[in-house]
Amino acid sequence: MSFTTAVDGTAAGSPAVVLGGSGFALSSPADPAGAGYLSLTSVLNLGYRGSATAGCATPSSAVVGPTTTPNVTPTGGATATTSGTLCPRVGTGSAGGAIAAVGAGRAGADGANPGYLWFGLSTFGDWPGVGKNLFPTVNIDTNGDNTADYTVQVQTIGGSDLLYALLFDDARAGSLIGIYPVNFNLGNVDTNPFDTNVLLIPIDPTALGYRVTDTTFPLRYSVALYAASGAPLNSGTIDTTPAIAFDVAQPAISTSAPLWQDQGGTGIPYRLRPGVGGAEALVLHLHGADGFREHVVTLSGG
Repeated sequence: MSFTTAVDGTAAGSPAVVLGGSGFALSSPADPAGAGYLSLTSVLNLGYRGSATAGCATPSSAVVGPTTTPNVTPTGGATATTSGTLCPRVGTGSAGGAIAAVGAGRAGADGANPGYLWFGLSTFGDWPGVGKNLFPTVNIDTNGDNTADYTVQVQTIGGSDLLYALLFDDARAGSLIGIYPVNFNLGNVDTNPFDTNVLLIPIDPTALGYRVTDTTFPLRYSVALYAASGAPLNSGTIDTTPAIAFDVAQPAISTSAPLWQDQGGTGIPYRLRPGVGGAEALVLHLHGADGFREHVVTLSGG
């Protein structure tokens, strides 16, 4: 497992998130070193940090969603906010606990290439049954009316255990418009999506209407956890975040790729948006050991 930590620093003379510690993971403890694979990490713009002792959070400022689709249906959600409060589970309960942190990542946009857009989250407890019993969901508002225009939800498809991010167009009766592999990889690459508490949810930014010629593309997003064991009053919601502002065309922090080798000595170059003197990054370690999967680092741009 990975035991890396992240700090602001430099690599090759450029601002970089510098990893320290040991990040080489084996496919199983019994395997020889030659059979191992490298741990993976990702750097995102921090959007929200939760509190394990905060009690209940009101949903009134969250982006509302998802809606339904006639073919594949997002689990949970509603077309209006509930009047009560959302009381997240804390710890390592069956639903995976409350949301600890969420963020949005942006990488690789250059010339005619729209690059990558992804969301990431961590919870206070590991989740069993993600995609089957627990459904991480991102509600995305692109026109500022506090209603989800798009919803992306983590599900398995059919009888497989492969996790996908399913993107729905809520303006078109929840039509399914995109399917993307969670953590940017299918089953041929082990990204450790199960029995963990961190996850990356990628989508194609052009599916939201973004174009490479855009000089700004602001949106607001909120992240929710739906579970079969969630309270019916809250439509199965066990936790949700407030709405978070993010500009796809002008993120505060951007990198050249969504995934990096999670090993001591790795430097992940980053860029800050012009005029931004500092920003908080959420660093998620996909193969991290307990206590080493999430770091928040203040980046100053060198």
